[in-house]
Amino acid sequence: MNIAKAEKRLFSGTTHWVIQGGVFVPFTAIIPGQAITYVLRRQFPKLAAEKIVVVSTQNGLKSYWIYDEDEFEGKGYWCFKNKDYVQRVFRRWLVFKRRFYQEIERLEKTDISRQPLKEFQRFYRLYLDEYSLPLITEYYSLGGDKFVRELKRKYAGYKRLDDDIIVFTQPPKLSFLQRLELDLLQLEKSLGQKRLPTRLAEFQRRRPEAYRDLERIQRRYFWVQFNYRDTVPLSLEYFYNKLLALTKMTSGKKNQRRQELRNYRLSLAKTQFKASRRTSLTSYEMRALKSVGWAGHWQDERKQANLIANYWCQKFIKLFAKELGYTVSEIWHLTPHELFRAYRGKKVLRPELQRRISGCAYITFVDGQEIMMSGRRYEACWRRIAGLNLPTQTTVFSGIAASPGRIRGRIRKIETPSIHGKNLRPGEILLTYMTRPDFVPLMHRAAGIITDEGGLTSHAAIIARELKIPCVVGTRFAMRVLKDGDMVEVDATKGIVRIIK
Repeated sequence: MNIAKAEKRLFSGTTHWVIQGGVFVPFTAIIPGQAITYVLRRQFPKLAAEKIVVVSTQNGLKSYWIYDEDEFEGKGYWCFKNKDYVQRVFRRWLVFKRRFYQEIERLEKTDISRQPLKEFQRFYRLYLDEYSLPLITEYYSLGGDKFVRELKRKYAGYKRLDDDIIVFTQPPKLSFLQRLELDLLQLEKSLGQKRLPTRLAEFQRRRPEAYRDLERIQRRYFWVQFNYRDTVPLSLEYFYNKLLALTKMTSGKKNQRRQELRNYRLSLAKTQFKASRRTSLTSYEMRALKSVGWAGHWQDERKQANLIANYWCQKFIKLFAKELGYTVSEIWHLTPHELFRAYRGKKVLRPELQRRISGCAYITFVDGQEIMMSGRRYEACWRRIAGLNLPTQTTVFSGIAASPGRIRGRIRKIETPSIHGKNLRPGEILLTYMTRPDFVPLMHRAAGIITDEGGLTSHAAIIARELKIPCVVGTRFAMRVLKDGDMVEVDATKGIVRIIK
C-alpha cells in the first residue's frame, strides 16, 4: 500500500486518538490490530474497527496501541443498546475459546521445532479468531465512560451516584489474579499452623504433597506477569515466596480475605440487590452498568488467553530466528505476513529491520490493507498522532473516578515496571498509560494512581479499590503533559487531577 495514501486514509475523519502505552513488540501487537479490523469484519462487520496503529520504539520497551476514540466510543454505545447482538458475539467466542485452548494443549504435546512455520500458521489462525471477538470490550470501556458522564449530568444532585456506579460495574466473577490469590490462601490454610522453611528444597522434603500442590499452581499461573514482549515463566520459587508472605499475615486477615474471595459472587449479588432497592437509577441504567462489569470480566478472560498466546509466539519466534538467520529482535519487527513471505525467500532487509527497532509504525485497515513505516515517515506520522488534541498550559485533568479518595503527592511516571519501578518511592502517585499485572507490586507502594486509559472495570480501577487508594483513570493526556516530580492533588471522588506546582 502506498504510504501517502495510507497516511491520508489514517487521518481522514479522526479528531481524537486513544494512545495506550506499554511494553510490546510489533509482531505480538499487530495480531490484535488484525483481529479487531479485518478478522472481526468476517464475523461481525458492524463491530470491526476501521483502523489501528501500532507504534514501537526502543526495541519494544516504549510502545503504543492507538485507535480512533470517537469510533470506539460510538461502537461501545451501540453495544449498550444491542445486548442480544453482543450475546451472539459472546456465544461465538465461547466456541473459539474452546478451540484455542485445545490448540494450546496440543502444542504442549508437540515438538514444534520440527515444522515451526506450519505449527505457527495453525496456531495463528485460531488465535486471531479467539482474539477478535472479545476485543469489543475496548468499545465498552469508552462507551461506558460516555454513559457514566451522562448519568452524572442527569443525577447531578444524587450523592450516592458514584457508589452506585462502582457497585453495579463490578465484574461478576473473580479475575485471574484474584483466583491466584485464593488458590494460595487455600494452600496456606491446608498447611496448618506449622512454620514453613525458608528454602523451597526443604519445603519439598518436608511437605511433598503441598509441594505438588504448589507446582500445580505454578503450572496454572506461570504467565500472569507476562507482557507482549517479555515472557519468562514465573518460577516455583516466586510462588513459594508468595506463600511465605501469607504466613506473615494475621489469621484474622487471611480468613477475612479468603472468605471475601470465596463468596465474591454471592456477596456482589447481595450488594447489588440492596443497592437496587434504594437507588435513583432506572432498571435500564442498572442493567447498562452491569454490562460494563460483565465486559470487564470478558476482558480479563481475553487477557489470560493473550498472555498465554504471547508465550507461544515467543517460542515460535526463537525458532524462526534460527531458521531464517535473523535475530529475535529482528523477527519481533516483522509482520506475520512478512514472516510468511520470508519463508518464501522474500526477506525484509536487515538495515530496514534495524530502523524499525529504533522506531516504527504499523497501520492496518478494516479491508486488510496494511503498511509498516520506519525512519522519517514514521517520525512524522507519530508526531502528528501524538500532537493531535494535546492540551497546552493545562493545570487540571479530568478522568473517571475509579476509587474514591483525595491525596496530594509527587508524580512518578512508570512505563515499564521492570525498568522504572525502582524509582517509585512510598507515598508517590503512580502515573502510567494503563496498568497490567506486572504493576501490582508498585501499586501496593503507591499513594494513588493516575492512568491515561481505562474505565471503571480496568485493571487499575479494580486493584485500587481493593487497596483502598485514590485512583483516576482515563485522563487521556496526563502521561504526555505531567513530569516526574510534579506535585499534584488527586480528587478521586470527582475524577479531577490538579497540578499544584
